[in-house]
Amino acid sequence: MLGLLNSALFRAFHVSGQRDARQAAFPQVKLSHLRKLPRPPADEVRRERVRRLAAAASRKRSLDAAARLELDAAVFELYGLAHEERTSVIEYLRARAPGALSAPRPRAGARSSG
Repeated sequence: MLGLLNSALFRAFHVSGQRDARQAAFPQVKLSHLRKLPRPPADEVRRERVRRLAAAASRKRSLDAAARLELDAAVFELYGLAHEERTSVIEYLRARAPGALSAPRPRAGARSSG
């Protein structure tokens, strides 16, 4: 679930479907919003790839730009999106939620890997 929620595809679902997701300050994610998100396909190999990437980001306590791209690609593959559909999702986020595509900064207290 963590990998899906941090993906561009699920950010696009959330931004497009929930008005309060577009708030400038303190956008909200509510349980009712999460229930409306599509369940992942039953492809265990692709689901496991998303799980591994999410676990790696969780261990690092951050998701850098390269890891975000890899996670997005894994989620797009899991849901079977074609290249054109992937491009549409990214363009939508750039237009509607520009900050949604940037990698979040590591949390306070997180160690640097360098």
